[in-house]
Amino acid sequence: MSIAFGIEDAEVNFVVIGKPRKAFVYEDGERTNKRVKTLSGSEASRIDVAVSLYDEPQGAATLEAPDRVLEQLSFGIAYHPKGGGEIGIFPKDRYSLNIKLSVDDVEPLTPGK
Repeated sequence: MSIAFGIEDAEVNFVVIGKPRKAFVYEDGERTNKRVKTLSGSEASRIDVAVSLYDEPQGAATLEAPDRVLEQLSFGIAYHPKGGGEIGIFPKDRYSLNIKLSVDDVEPLTPGK
Protein backbone atom coordinates (compact mmCIF):
# COMPACT_ATOMS: atom_id res chain seq x y z
CA MET A 1 0.00 0.00 0.00
CA SER A 2 1.27 3.46 -0.92
CA ILE A 3 0.14 6.91 0.13
CA ALA A 4 1.09 10.33 -1.23
CA PHE A 5 -0.09 13.85 -0.57
CA GLY A 6 0.71 17.41 -1.61
CA ILE A 7 3.07 19.57 0.43
CA GLU A 8 3.73 23.28 0.80
CA ASP A 9 7.20 24.85 0.77
CA ALA A 10 7.64 25.27 4.53
CA GLU A 11 6.37 21.80 5.51
CA VAL A 12 9.43 19.85 4.32
CA ASN A 13 13.17 20.40 4.64
CA PHE A 14 15.94 18.07 3.52
CA VAL A 15 19.72 17.71 3.50
CA VAL A 16 21.49 16.14 0.52
CA ILE A 17 23.32 12.92 1.49
CA GLY A 18 23.90 11.32 -1.92
CA LYS A 19 24.68 11.84 -5.60
CA PRO A 20 22.11 12.30 -8.40
CA ARG A 21 21.18 9.31 -10.55
CA LYS A 22 18.77 9.09 -13.47
CA ALA A 23 15.33 7.68 -12.63
CA PHE A 24 13.91 4.97 -14.91
CA VAL A 25 10.46 3.39 -15.08
CA TYR A 26 10.18 -0.26 -13.99
CA GLU A 27 7.57 -2.55 -15.52
CA ASP A 28 6.96 -6.06 -14.18
CA GLY A 29 10.12 -5.77 -12.07
CA GLU A 30 12.32 -4.92 -15.07
CA ARG A 31 13.96 -1.56 -15.75
CA THR A 32 12.91 0.07 -19.03
CA ASN A 33 14.67 2.81 -20.98
CA LYS A 34 11.77 5.18 -20.19
CA ARG A 35 12.63 7.99 -17.79
CA VAL A 36 10.45 8.79 -14.77
CA LYS A 37 8.65 12.12 -15.21
CA THR A 38 8.29 14.86 -12.58
CA LEU A 39 4.98 16.41 -11.58
CA SER A 40 5.38 18.94 -14.43
CA GLY A 41 6.41 16.32 -17.01
CA SER A 42 10.21 16.86 -17.05
CA GLU A 43 12.61 13.90 -17.00
CA ALA A 44 13.56 13.15 -13.40
CA SER A 45 16.62 12.07 -11.50
CA ARG A 46 16.84 10.94 -7.88
CA ILE A 47 19.12 11.75 -4.98
CA ASP A 48 19.27 10.48 -1.39
CA VAL A 49 18.32 13.00 1.28
CA ALA A 50 17.63 13.17 5.01
CA VAL A 51 14.15 14.66 5.33
CA SER A 52 12.16 16.42 8.05
CA LEU A 53 8.42 17.04 7.99
CA TYR A 54 7.17 19.94 10.13
CA ASP A 55 10.67 20.12 11.68
CA GLU A 56 10.47 16.48 12.84
CA PRO A 57 13.20 14.19 11.42
CA GLN A 58 11.79 11.38 9.27
CA GLY A 59 15.05 9.70 8.23
CA ALA A 60 16.42 8.85 4.82
CA ALA A 61 14.32 9.55 1.74
CA THR A 62 14.60 9.86 -2.02
CA LEU A 63 14.20 13.24 -3.70
CA GLU A 64 12.89 13.13 -7.28
CA ALA A 65 13.29 16.31 -9.34
CA PRO A 66 14.27 17.51 -12.82
CA ASP A 67 17.88 16.81 -13.84
CA ARG A 68 18.71 20.55 -13.96
CA VAL A 69 17.62 20.97 -10.31
CA LEU A 70 19.57 18.04 -8.87
CA GLU A 71 22.75 18.99 -10.74
CA GLN A 72 22.87 22.22 -8.70
CA LEU A 73 22.50 20.65 -5.23
CA SER A 74 25.45 20.34 -2.85
CA PHE A 75 26.18 17.54 -0.38
CA GLY A 76 25.36 18.44 3.24
CA ILE A 77 23.35 21.57 2.38
CA ALA A 78 19.76 22.03 3.58
CA TYR A 79 17.00 22.83 1.07
CA HIS A 80 13.23 22.97 0.87
CA PRO A 81 10.79 22.69 -2.05
CA LYS A 82 10.10 25.84 -4.05
CA GLY A 83 6.50 25.84 -5.23
CA GLY A 84 5.37 22.81 -3.24
CA GLY A 85 5.40 19.21 -4.34
CA GLU A 86 4.36 15.77 -3.19
CA ILE A 87 5.58 13.41 -0.48
CA GLY A 88 4.76 9.73 -0.41
CA ILE A 89 5.40 6.55 1.54
CA PHE A 90 5.94 3.40 -0.51
CA PRO A 91 6.79 -0.22 0.32
CA LYS A 92 10.51 -0.85 -0.14
CA ASP A 93 10.46 -4.52 0.69
CA ARG A 94 8.48 -6.80 2.94
CA TYR A 95 9.56 -5.07 6.16
CA SER A 96 10.42 -1.47 5.33
CA LEU A 97 9.11 1.68 3.70
CA ASN A 98 10.65 4.32 1.47
CA ILE A 99 9.84 8.02 1.66
CA LYS A 100 9.81 9.79 -1.71
CA LEU A 101 9.72 13.55 -2.15
CA SER A 102 8.77 14.80 -5.64
CA VAL A 103 9.34 18.46 -6.51
CA ASP A 104 9.92 20.63 -9.58
CA ASP A 105 12.29 23.10 -7.91
CA VAL A 106 14.15 23.68 -4.63
CA GLU A 107 15.88 26.53 -2.85
CA PRO A 108 18.44 26.61 -0.05
CA LEU A 109 16.99 26.70 3.44
CA THR A 110 17.65 30.01 5.13
CA PRO A 111 17.50 30.60 8.89
CA GLY A 112 14.01 31.31 10.13
CA LYS A 113 12.19 29.32 7.42
